[in-house]
Amino acid sequence: MEFAIIALAPVFLTIVLGWLIGKTGLISDEHWLGVDQLAFYVLFPAILMRSMITADFGDLPVFRMMAVMISGMVTMQIIMFVLKNPVQRILKVETPAWTSVYQGSCRWHTFLGLAIMPALFGEPGLALAAVATAAITPISNAASVIVMSIYNSGPRPTVLSVGKSLFSNPFILAIIAGLTIQSSGITVPAPILGVFDLAGGGALGIALISVGAALRIGQVKKDYRPIAAAVVLKMFIVPLFMAFYCMVFDVSGLPRTVAILAGSVPTAAVSYIFARRLGGDAELMANIITIQIIVAAFSLPLILSQIN
Repeated sequence: MEFAIIALAPVFLTIVLGWLIGKTGLISDEHWLGVDQLAFYVLFPAILMRSMITADFGDLPVFRMMAVMISGMVTMQIIMFVLKNPVQRILKVETPAWTSVYQGSCRWHTFLGLAIMPALFGEPGLALAAVATAAITPISNAASVIVMSIYNSGPRPTVLSVGKSLFSNPFILAIIAGLTIQSSGITVPAPILGVFDLAGGGALGIALISVGAALRIGQVKKDYRPIAAAVVLKMFIVPLFMAFYCMVFDVSGLPRTVAILAGSVPTAAVSYIFARRLGGDAELMANIITIQIIVAAFSLPLILSQIN
């Protein structure tokens, strides 16, 4: 556990730094939006593409790891969908709040996940985190849009709109492009790789500062039941699913560790945008994201100590 705490301390201290900067009002909300867009559309795609081009997966079970990631997340999605009514009764929430708990249980925070893995495992960790991103992100986005559109008052999705949202995701495009270049055997000139290094070099720090600046604590006491449910389901139950499917698909070593940790990472920051645009409980969603990130500072070192 000592290794995990030391490795992850800079990650969460950077988040705290972002929170402090956000409290000062030094940077306006509009400018934070620009920071997020820069990280989302330019910096992270650069570092992901660079990682995919130069990754040495060797004998790593990449496709079996992707199967683990998809199976673990889809299992939670199915459980939440099937048990919607009992969950609502137990948590004493209306449907919009349930959709926020659903998102809080079935997605992962890409920025945070991509920052944690290289902090713990270096370049191999980043490459495997990219594999996790490619496996989880499309399914999580599509499932959230469909579920929230069915149960909330937001606009109904179409096959075209869902497909467009998936295949226009810059993370997915960067991963596909990088893997295509790597598998083709094309040698990318060193100056081009240098551009990726320079562009992506600030991605992790900027993203974590932005995560901290976005933290908001509202009516946590009022919403303690759904918040607690989302924390337990996402950060402790999903990792158990990942561990189970690692046994099923015979995934071990570093891929197993990354898969379980990916299951332990808080829910996606974009969940708040989904809740706001698709008729969910946006305030509850913001509280779930905030509390999960705070809990992650303690839960991730604990989980890592148990799986190594």
